[in-house]
Amino acid sequence: MRIRVYAPRFADFSKIDDDGFMTMPEGATLNDLLKRLRVPLRFAAAIFCLVNYERAPLSRKLQDGDTVGFIALLAGG
Repeated sequence: MRIRVYAPRFADFSKIDDDGFMTMPEGATLNDLLKRLRVPLRFAAAIFCLVNYERAPLSRKLQDGDTVGFIALLAGG
């Protein structure tokens, strides 16, 4: 299934194609997506995960065509 991903900047972007999509296996969860993006655990604790623009737990099963984004709880400048 194809998932549109707006990844945090500390993620591994090599898994995201030029159109902003990742291919994930059926039944994959938001946590599986974070692992594939290689988001460090210390950063994963400091972000809200959104699926289709709604806050979602890491156990959320993804569907084909979902949009996943992240909001950092800590900002710097």
